[in-house]
Amino acid sequence: MSGMGYLSKLSEKGRSEIELDYDQNTGLLLSRSG
Repeated sequence: MSGMGYLSKLSEKGRSEIELDYDQNTGLLLSRSG
């Protein structure tokens, strides 16, 4: 479970591009956005 590490990558790669990959990986974005 690398929530902090993922957050850092989100800002570097782009929230729009990783948004889909993120919600599928951990589902954190889903809880935050939804």
